[in-house]
Amino acid sequence: MHCHAHAIEVDHLNYRYQDGTLALYGVSFLISHGMRVALLGPNGAGKSTLIEHLNGIILPQEGRILIEDVVVGPNTLATVRERVGIVFQDPDNMLFMTSIAQDVAFGPLNMGLDGAEVEKRTNYALDAVSLSEKRDKPGMHLSFGQKKRAALATVLSMQPRVLVLDEPTSNLDPRAKRNMSELLEHLDITLLIATHDMELAWNMCDTAIVLDEGRIVCMGDAHGIMRNEKLMLEHGLEVPPSARCQQ
Repeated sequence: MHCHAHAIEVDHLNYRYQDGTLALYGVSFLISHGMRVALLGPNGAGKSTLIEHLNGIILPQEGRILIEDVVVGPNTLATVRERVGIVFQDPDNMLFMTSIAQDVAFGPLNMGLDGAEVEKRTNYALDAVSLSEKRDKPGMHLSFGQKKRAALATVLSMQPRVLVLDEPTSNLDPRAKRNMSELLEHLDITLLIATHDMELAWNMCDTAIVLDEGRIVCMGDAHGIMRNEKLMLEHGLEVPPSARCQQ
């Protein structure tokens, strides 16, 4: 364990689209092990672009990113992707095998683990998301909420040190939302959650980062930030109902 190193360190990250538009501008932050961080901001703020940098889907044009003590770059992608698991918003992009057990085993197999270890991790991940009894079904036979959980399992089976989730509760009905929240609540792992679901952020996260127009507006105590009505409105966000109850 590299306990001395930060889980994630982003240092003066800039990113321009090919047409020259700045998508991320001077983004810097530190996330320590064990933190639960909400990444908040309006649509188009750059949240997804930032997330795609965290395991090298997009490589830094300017600035740098360290995962623990490893600089993200073309030669470190295998290491980085074992340490940082990303669960994307659309689960259909993450489920493509003939059964979800195969989807969940895919990452560990690619890591070169032996059969027994792959089996152990697959069982652990399916169990963690309460889908053990659906293991032989293909993703397309699952409900949307189950697909979201299966997508999470495909990342949990790699036992990452940091879990990054892009809109984990989007398009879920209230029951599926509750299932997802409870599931995330029980994970003992460093979390970065990009979300418009302010109740999820309020209940799950100790720290919040507000991103708007590619810049970090603020980072700090999640409840303090989410209670700040002026700040939230200014950046296209809503104060969660739970925050109002406590005022």
